[in-house]
Amino acid sequence: MDSLEKKGYLVRAIDPTDRRGITATLSKKGIELSEVLEQNYLNIHKEILAEIPKQYHEALIQGMQNMLTTLDSWLKGNKK
Repeated sequence: MDSLEKKGYLVRAIDPTDRRGITATLSKKGIELSEVLEQNYLNIHKEILAEIPKQYHEALIQGMQNMLTTLDSWLKGNKK
């Protein structure tokens, strides 16, 4: 977090409701970078899906969602 703060992507402040805590929020620069990264992420997926026939898109997306749900469960220790 120190590095992100030094580069101007993150702002830290004392939590106004609990002075023992610190809040971290994206700065304007951090929000702008996040938006660029999200758009790049979406563009990559559009390019990949463009190479796959549309009739397979829904099944592919559903399969990927199932895989991510299973991976998330596995990472949390709910291994079957």
